[in-house]
Amino acid sequence: FGSSNMGKGKKVLLEFVSANPTGPLHIGHGRGAAVGDMLGRLLKRAGYDVSTEYYINDVGNQMNTLGRSTWTRYKELLGIEEGFPSDYYQGEYIKDIAQEVIKKHNKEFLNKQEDQVLPFFRKFSLNSILNGIRKDLESFGVEFDQWYSEQSLYDDKLVEAAIAWL
Repeated sequence: FGSSNMGKGKKVLLEFVSANPTGPLHIGHGRGAAVGDMLGRLLKRAGYDVSTEYYINDVGNQMNTLGRSTWTRYKELLGIEEGFPSDYYQGEYIKDIAQEVIKKHNKEFLNKQEDQVLPFFRKFSLNSILNGIRKDLESFGVEFDQWYSEQSLYDDKLVEAAIAWL
């Protein structure tokens, strides 16, 4: 039922969920995942050539805040209390990520300056959260054809090229 060739193989790029990778998914993301996945399946059934994409918003100040939040919790867990700013990510998952860092790296980052450790904590936190998001979506039955990193646009100089073109 519902199968047709209405789309005539026209290409459709369907981007959905794409939650900021600064925390776990919540029920609203689940709704977006269900609707987006269903729309992709309907379009495929109607004859469209559908590609699904999760756009990873991994650039900007929210990623610095994520890295700083995890680094601060890391130091707290190792006995250095400096206070936890209210604009940092407050969730327990930050402590969980900091515990992962301690398990894998022990006190390696304890006596270093922020500029030395921030890239590591950004990337480690991002990867930890994205792994959780992938697992949640997989258990929900939602898969993506591609996961596209915003950072890659900067790494490949495509943002600069677009601005120059404009």
